[in-house]
Amino acid sequence: LVGASPTPPGEQAALPVTGLERYAACPFSYFCESVLGLARAAAVDEEIAPVDEGALYHRVLERLFRGLGGPVTAENMDRARALLGRVLEQVLGRAEAEGIPGAAAVWRIRKERIRRVLHAFLEKELEISAGTGAVPRHFEVAFGMPRRAGGDPLAGEEPLVLEAPGGPARLRGRIDRIDLAPGHAGPRVFLVDYKKGGSAPGRSQVERGLSLQLPLYMAWARRALGPGAEPASARYHLLEKNEVKELVRDPAEWPEVLDRAAKAAVACVQGIRAGRFEPAASDCPRHCTLAAVCRRDDSPAPPERAAAARGEGP
Repeated sequence: LVGASPTPPGEQAALPVTGLERYAACPFSYFCESVLGLARAAAVDEEIAPVDEGALYHRVLERLFRGLGGPVTAENMDRARALLGRVLEQVLGRAEAEGIPGAAAVWRIRKERIRRVLHAFLEKELEISAGTGAVPRHFEVAFGMPRRAGGDPLAGEEPLVLEAPGGPARLRGRIDRIDLAPGHAGPRVFLVDYKKGGSAPGRSQVERGLSLQLPLYMAWARRALGPGAEPASARYHLLEKNEVKELVRDPAEWPEVLDRAAKAAVACVQGIRAGRFEPAASDCPRHCTLAAVCRRDDSPAPPERAAAARGEGP
């Protein structure tokens, strides 16, 4: 870890939702990365980094759906495949022009895998859209951050604001995709979060206050879309596995899910403001780069974080 640059957590600054998840998992990790500004020591790049490859997937899918102008259907599948091919050439070609680390042969293999993954993605999207009737409408929607040129029209600088002791908690984030379908008094809202590989959080992480991203994104989207917007579904699409993991299946469960996530988020913000950055009491990942310095003990989590994980709170 190198490059410390202390920055105390400001109470008025919009905190990233992903940062709150990191705090919920391990306050000490949050402290090192977000307060001290420590960064992992740079490694020698032998091929494109996973985070950069993930960004390519996001860029391709945003352009694909903007160009398609609707969901993937049996009627437009040929057009979707052709459009995907053109977008892949544009995005991957630009990445090459900007410079891809490592051997050219490795990059060629990576490119072919990206193509295979995204063409398989179209088939899964066809299956999903037939079941939901929802239409992809908004892409890479940033909130609580400055607008970017050419960004989604729903994006805005207004953060998600939660009432918290000591002053409102202001949160920011970026939603990969928002699909909409007709509802009773407004649109039914479907959130989609892309993940390149690995696994996705499940309902148990939501109930324990460890997975906040999609519930808090839904809270912001519902407000941004106006009165009558109804939370319908939030799902992770694991691209390389071509699997979908739905976080909430029954729309009737959303009020409880949103309330639980808000309480857990407020508990995290309170801990950050109070300067409580103890190591996680359990569930430390084996790959953690802080294992040699955190000196974790078996002490329990602070009462307010434990209460939030149980769905209780102030």
